[in-house]
Amino acid sequence: MSNTAVPIRPAATLLIIRNTPEGLQVFMVLRNRAVSFASGALVFPGGKVDQQDRDLIGSDLTEGFAALDPFEASCRIAALREAYEEAGILLAHRADGSRISGEILATYEAERARIANCDLPFADFLRTHSLKLSADGVAPVARWITPEGSPRRFDTMFYLAPAPADQTAKHDGGESVESLWVSPQQALDEGEAGKWFIIVPTQFTLEWLAQFRTVEEAMAATRNRAIPPIHGSIEVRDGIEMFCIPDEACYPRSFIPTSEIKRGF
Repeated sequence: MSNTAVPIRPAATLLIIRNTPEGLQVFMVLRNRAVSFASGALVFPGGKVDQQDRDLIGSDLTEGFAALDPFEASCRIAALREAYEEAGILLAHRADGSRISGEILATYEAERARIANCDLPFADFLRTHSLKLSADGVAPVARWITPEGSPRRFDTMFYLAPAPADQTAKHDGGESVESLWVSPQQALDEGEAGKWFIIVPTQFTLEWLAQFRTVEEAMAATRNRAIPPIHGSIEVRDGIEMFCIPDEACYPRSFIPTSEIKRGF
């Protein structure tokens, strides 16, 4: 099979952020080493787009998605679904616009596990609890496409959303085995020190997020942000092999030495 024959699967990941007295923090999970993609990596919650995500686009359980490009709409829904499956954060609302309290959300824990295990369709869960998803519940940050030559390829949308104040984020214990709230710079520093394995898109995105002191600053930076597809390429600059991304991706830097890439993409 040629490299170009590897199918590219749509996927989504969500940066869930909060303010603390020490500054902005992001929720991250440690991938189970038994999973096939990014095993053992420290990542943002996320996963592949499912058919159930596409089916929800024009549903009465969603608002604003039908006006989006189908790829973008399905990725946003996947990001919201995966936030609940992998992080226990439910970014949904009732008909009157109110959110689910953390106390009520705790009673849904068994249903969360069933959704993650594909035993309960996300749409059925939303309908049972009279909940809706809104397209403006997340803000796009980037779009990364796994380079040719990788055994698995994904076209992944990265999104940003504030954490609800009274919900408790927690990893699922399946695909992710550990979780933490961490400042972007601390995650980068600990990755550099070897504590965490951080893949390239996560590293670039953490560097972007590390520029902001608060949730409000980070969310403001998503307004009118360009989201070009990022494939990445290897170039030699001044005798040093670099992994390069387009300048228009609007990251703090557009290249890193390949020697800084610890393992994989």
